[in-house]
Amino acid sequence: MKSNIVNRIILLAGILLLAFACGASNEDQALEKVAKDLGIDKEKLKSKSFYSFKISGGSLDGQTFTTPVYAQGGIDSRWNENREISASTVGFVDPPQGNSTFRMIWDGDKISPLKAEANPFGENSFIELKVEKNDKKYVFLSDSGSYQIVSKNKKSWVDQITKDEYPILDIEAEFEGDFTEATSGEKVKIKGWVKGFDPR
Repeated sequence: MKSNIVNRIILLAGILLLAFACGASNEDQALEKVAKDLGIDKEKLKSKSFYSFKISGGSLDGQTFTTPVYAQGGIDSRWNENREISASTVGFVDPPQGNSTFRMIWDGDKISPLKAEANPFGENSFIELKVEKNDKKYVFLSDSGSYQIVSKNKKSWVDQITKDEYPILDIEAEFEGDFTEATSGEKVKIKGWVKGFDPR
């Protein structure tokens, strides 16, 4: 009887450990892929902004895109009157392909849903992805979808002119949604990962 109970406990513990490992593997696999594509050690991604995403549908069906090595990424914060972060924008300066932008509008501790947005400085969460494949450029604009926060590291920054202190963030998030390619009008689904690192 005791041995059966012990065996069941061991089996349950094994299942829980396996479930935990599988849950963590998505993040680990994403980091490993990005690190491989960028040609850098996975640990160095902790202090770097990056993205990786896969397209389903359209002419680029099944294609995965990752931050180019040369692209400069970073995160910018916007605050409300109470000095709380109201918006975070992860941007990538990429002259050959065009700049990609991930805007996140905060609703408490969550990021509001993705919406279509014509104004790059508007009030909706929004993603604009610019990539190049076979010498052809593509621009994907979010229509709907969501961000899921993977990790959020809150820090502080002091304005050297006013000496006021403001919160800033390092953030990692998964995203998924419906997108439209701006030139062709193709409707696709895109799922991916983005990290914004603020070096301040």
